[in-house]
Amino acid sequence: MKILFLFAFTFVNLSSSCAHHRNVRPGASRIHKVVVMADDKECGTQDAIAEAHHFCKQYKKSAAFVSEKVEYTGDLDESAYKLAKAGTQIGKIFGGLSDAIGFGAQSAEIALGKMYRIEMDFECSAF
Repeated sequence: MKILFLFAFTFVNLSSSCAHHRNVRPGASRIHKVVVMADDKECGTQDAIAEAHHFCKQYKKSAAFVSEKVEYTGDLDESAYKLAKAGTQIGKIFGGLSDAIGFGAQSAEIALGKMYRIEMDFECSAF
């Protein structure tokens, strides 16, 4: 059972980690777009900003943001989604007491998914 839990935990961590600027869509008119799906507004916004800056860094420039849009896309009421996500975090904390609790919390978090869509338009400008 512990092996199954470790496999699931590793899969989720690897699949949720950001790989530089994979969510950036380069624009022909110097305005680029980054779109990130996240389970938290603040973390998703920070991920989008980091990806934009990393994208511009390859041109020795910095990201200058033109617009930002954060949208909740879930079917569940947003407050219920936040409460359920908080419950999965508590379940992960107490997961050390029982494999079933830890695996259940991890499974619930995966099932809830990433329901915030963060979309930012930016251009790369000189430092």
